[in-house]
Amino acid sequence: MTPEAAPGSEAIELHFCRRCGISIPQADIESHRARAVPGGFLCDACVLDAPVAATRPAAPALAPAPAQGSRVLVLVALLYVVGVTTFLLVRELTRPPQQQLRGDLLSARDLEPLERKLDALDQQTRGALSDLKGNDERQRGDVNALSLAVNALTEDSTRAGRDLRARLDDLEAVAKAIANRTQLVRDEVEAARNELRQLRGEAPAAKPPPEPLPPVEMPPQRSAEEIERERLVAEYIGKLADKKTPNTTRYNAAVSLGDLRHPTAIPALVDALENDPYDLVCRAAAWSLGMYGKDAVSAIPALIRQLGGKDGTVGYMCDRALGEITKAATGTAVSFGFDSNANQRQRRTVQKKWEDWWEENKGKLLPGAE
Repeated sequence: MTPEAAPGSEAIELHFCRRCGISIPQADIESHRARAVPGGFLCDACVLDAPVAATRPAAPALAPAPAQGSRVLVLVALLYVVGVTTFLLVRELTRPPQQQLRGDLLSARDLEPLERKLDALDQQTRGALSDLKGNDERQRGDVNALSLAVNALTEDSTRAGRDLRARLDDLEAVAKAIANRTQLVRDEVEAARNELRQLRGEAPAAKPPPEPLPPVEMPPQRSAEEIERERLVAEYIGKLADKKTPNTTRYNAAVSLGDLRHPTAIPALVDALENDPYDLVCRAAAWSLGMYGKDAVSAIPALIRQLGGKDGTVGYMCDRALGEITKAATGTAVSFGFDSNANQRQRRTVQKKWEDWWEENKGKLLPGAE
């Protein structure tokens, strides 16, 4: 760069480094410390890096800037970099966490066995549902067949009851006919005796009054409902006594015996109350005994013995049954404040009160009791 010289002054040539842009003294050019390159010179510092510099494009010649301005630009650049860095850092820190993909995701080849297993499991599930549906249909068929059998048995029982009543009527008619025939034979015998006395010249004997016929004792007539009731009671007693039957079956049998209220079921209910291993069956037996009222007075000792047991709910049901029985037998329900939530010691205290009450009143409730 050679500026025009003012008139009367010497021209001064100024050269700048093509790479870093600093001014190169004329002395460096004359002493060959600066190297001439196409379009300008390289300073002595850039000459040392000449091989690298030769491979890079030459930097444009820059006008020298004051030192103070360079510092301001550098400071502004640093502030800009710091601001941008701070902004990026704050944004990354405040960004909500995102679910990252696992690095060990299964490939499509690994998913094929899982899909086959899922298909097999789906087929097994469908097969199990089909089997359940078939079992349900079979069970419905069995229930329908059992219902038909019960209806047929009921009809047979009704028919047998009618036949039995008809046979009894026939037997009664035959007995009356025999009695009438016997009376006729007696009359004929007495007439023959009178004729024989007349032939002998004897006075005829006074005719004795006819002897009354002995009453024919007929069995009491039972209706079809009574016969069916006794059959059901016997069936439920058998189910309740068999501890191998399911718990729900024994429970339903105990409740059904309470609904039927047949006196022959009281011993079976007492046995279930004291010996059945399933607490729900014991509670059902206690409830059924309460339904019998004064007919279940004989079950009071067994109900009292269960008040202090481990299961408070069984004791609660026994206490209710005792209240129902005493109310039906004496007109007033007896109660000693039994609490099923109390501990076993407190429940045994109530049990002792019931035992004392029973010792005082069993003579009134049970005929012949000491």
